[in-house]
Amino acid sequence: ATLFENRPGWNNPDKWTKMKIAQFRFCVKDSTWALYCVNRNEKWFLYMDAEPEKDLSKLLNEVDKDPIAIFWG
Repeated sequence: ATLFENRPGWNNPDKWTKMKIAQFRFCVKDSTWALYCVNRNEKWFLYMDAEPEKDLSKLLNEVDKDPIAIFWG
């Protein structure tokens, strides 16, 4: 599952922009979710500051907190 930010363009509010923020990948074997971040080349990397979780809300909270400013800048 990929989380996007959608908002009006800074120079044209009538044109909305869509930016990838985070990705959550489910491991069937362990029944856990892993959190991934995206770089400027749109390649996904495992976010190393959060362990895989059975509870997806914990990873959503990590994205919201963004302690190292990797998701929201």
